[in-house]
Amino acid sequence: MIIEFGNRSLRVHEPFHRSLAKERCNFGAFGSGKSYTICDEAIAWCLEQPGIRGLITRKTIPELRDTTEPVFAERVPPDLWNAGRLLRTGGHFDRFIFPNGSTVYFRSIDDWRKYKSMNLGFIAWDEWGEFDEETTVAMAGRLRQKDLTAEARELGYTDKIWRRGMWGATNPEGKDWIYDRYHPDSPKRVAGSEAFFSTSLDNPFLPPEYVESLLSMPRPWVQRYVLCQFEDFAGKIYDEWGWDTHTVPHPSWRELGINQPLVWMGMDPGTENPTAGLWVWVDRENRRLVGIDEYEMPGIAVDGHCASWRAIEARQRMQVGWRVSDPNAITQRDRGTMIQLQTQYAKQGFAFNTGASSNAARIPALAHLIHLRRFVVSRQTCSKTFEAIQNYQWKDLTPSQRAAGENPREEPLKKNDHLVNCAQFLAGREAPMQPMHRRNIPQDFNGEIHAAIRKQLRHKGARRYYPRNPIGAV
Repeated sequence: MIIEFGNRSLRVHEPFHRSLAKERCNFGAFGSGKSYTICDEAIAWCLEQPGIRGLITRKTIPELRDTTEPVFAERVPPDLWNAGRLLRTGGHFDRFIFPNGSTVYFRSIDDWRKYKSMNLGFIAWDEWGEFDEETTVAMAGRLRQKDLTAEARELGYTDKIWRRGMWGATNPEGKDWIYDRYHPDSPKRVAGSEAFFSTSLDNPFLPPEYVESLLSMPRPWVQRYVLCQFEDFAGKIYDEWGWDTHTVPHPSWRELGINQPLVWMGMDPGTENPTAGLWVWVDRENRRLVGIDEYEMPGIAVDGHCASWRAIEARQRMQVGWRVSDPNAITQRDRGTMIQLQTQYAKQGFAFNTGASSNAARIPALAHLIHLRRFVVSRQTCSKTFEAIQNYQWKDLTPSQRAAGENPREEPLKKNDHLVNCAQFLAGREAPMQPMHRRNIPQDFNGEIHAAIRKQLRHKGARRYYPRNPIGAV
């Protein structure tokens, strides 16, 4: 029987299929056909070496069932598919046995230790970036097949497996472990490995409206997921924040003629994470908030935090007029006492109001002040706050979101953001940012006061002698 393998790969993927490297990574953008390459290569190896045993894997069974298995079934020629044998388990492919005795297993890998006894000729990784390097290195140790499968021996094949290897496809995820392992520019690249690249524009069969929708996304997203570039996608949120523009020398209260500066305090409670505090001077003259002190401390009780705060406020002779905190964390009850944190702090003399809970409100509030240069910090005492705001980034897409083609709501990366949260809570109060309405005091102030008094006396006298409703009036 002659079977024609007529499914041709895209021209951009031909170098990948011609490669003889033992380890190959196909970095591809959305819609570049990279998932087809790993299935095509698996089919080719099964036909080239009768009796080989291979594994096609994805991180989870639902992803394997919904994305990879349908591609494999589509790429196997109909005659070959009918001549082979498909076994299913749990609603998805378990294995496909080719008519020459070669076998492809379909498995998810949540723990590589479950596959210590596997004896394979190849491994094909779909969405390789979903796995970690430990899993990759450990599974590479399973590439040790020499003898043919029992099905191949029954068919009369007697050769040995002479070629073993693994390959995979992934989106570029910045300079992560898979970049280090396979990218040609990486000094840590595995010797003898090869990498291949494809963009969304390399696939001429994509619908034009789909390509247009990809190109309409934000520029960093397009660079990574359309043009297959490796720039970090998680961009800075406050990109206008800078050392020269948003830091000031620590204010000297004596030079400013201020005895007790009016200060606000923002606080972000933490249990496993640090509890953070930020004090800002309300500089009404310049209509800005000036960070003058900061605090970060994990793993101590409420009274311990309060003792440290009293020392900070006494050192700078602060007059704290307002305190604000995370509305979700401050209202949580302590597991031991079942008393809200807000109540515990109030008993210590620190009464906190609740700030905005939504990122959609908090992030723009601070961005607005940063843009107007009305939120600055002291160079001497708020270096951690400066660095935290500088490094505040958007969260990247998750592998499952990428697989589903989602466009999720932008969320900040929850990493070293405690002092940033304090700044955002403080930025939500607009009072010092409003123009100051000064009283219009006349030059002859005393004369104006006396004139007003005389006017009031005349009015009272008139009412005394000419009552509004005299007796007998109709």
